[in-house]
Amino acid sequence: MKQSIVKITTAIILAAMIFFAGSASFAETKKGAKAETREDADFAIAEKAFNDGFYDLAIDKFEMLLRMHPGTARANETHIYIGLCHFHKDNPAKALYEFSVVADSRGVGAFQDRAVFWIGETYLKMGDCKKALEYYDRLTKEFPSSELMPVAVYSKGWACYKLELLEEAAGYFSEVAERYPYEKAAAESLFRAGECRYLLGQHDAAEAIFKRFMEKYPVSEKSAEVFYLRGEICFYNGDFGGAIGHFKRAVSISPDAEWAGLARYRTARAYSETGAEDKAREEYGKCLEKYGD
Repeated sequence: MKQSIVKITTAIILAAMIFFAGSASFAETKKGAKAETREDADFAIAEKAFNDGFYDLAIDKFEMLLRMHPGTARANETHIYIGLCHFHKDNPAKALYEFSVVADSRGVGAFQDRAVFWIGETYLKMGDCKKALEYYDRLTKEFPSSELMPVAVYSKGWACYKLELLEEAAGYFSEVAERYPYEKAAAESLFRAGECRYLLGQHDAAEAIFKRFMEKYPVSEKSAEVFYLRGEICFYNGDFGGAIGHFKRAVSISPDAEWAGLARYRTARAYSETGAEDKAREEYGKCLEKYGD
């Protein structure tokens, strides 16, 4: 589960970075083309350093650009880049300062939605989920047409999940899956919506979501965990035959998953409940052989 959270946090960051890279406002110097001005050239060098992961160098170049071109129209964009450098260098205070320069500017300026989003991401990374939610809410209310809406709603789901506000988290994850089905986070969101319903004890709702998940994403990396959770639902509902099928399918896909041992144990219990004691003993034996230490 912890690894999953780390992956999804990384996915959110990468998704948002793609928005930056793909935005027409983030001008790229075309191969073989010469920058029109000295400012263009300075910006291109700083941006290249950032894209290559040389964050200290990028900070120096972007700050130099602000000093050399104090009236630049790229000021907001530059502050966000500097903030992102500090974000990736794990300097949240400096990142928040740079993002706030843009987010708190008068009126609705260019890149303000991005600044608000990244302040939320910074607080989420710091573990201050309540503060993160404030900024995700601000983005969704003030910038409803922002291209960052899908990842902002997704991040709201994660913030609520970490705060154990599972009902709210399920709602946000479902919103991403339903309103933005072609986003990279859609599959993960649908899974998390089902997981939240499962954790809330809403087994029928969870089963319906997991069934839909398998129909839409039959070869997802989450398939094994979906089978496992469906097995748990069947087990607690007394459908032991269904539980056995789901548990076996889950373990066959991911035999070393953190839940695999429990899935094997549940399989043995389910066999025992159906009177198949020989198969139950066989499964218990497998558990002892693999997890006896």
